[in-house]
Amino acid sequence: MPEPKQKLSRSRSRKRKGVQASKTPPLVECPKCKSKALAHHVCPVCGTYKGRQILEVKTKITKRVKKKKREKKKVERDETEKMRESKNGK
Repeated sequence: MPEPKQKLSRSRSRKRKGVQASKTPPLVECPKCKSKALAHHVCPVCGTYKGRQILEVKTKITKRVKKKKREKKKVERDETEKMRESKNGK
């Protein structure tokens, strides 16, 4: 096997490795929701590809919305208990 005649300096080897650095993937604008997405991939925000709906994207529920839902269920539960008590008391 051929061997290198001399040791490569740091600057020479780093120059070569600098060209091989990874590049950012090409991002394109989604025509429907105008968010950035990978080219030739389904949009992660709205779930469309080439103008067609491919995925059903679930919306992220915030803590505030979850808390409101819990409170609403609690109120409904209390109302049903009161109705049951009033029916049983008759």
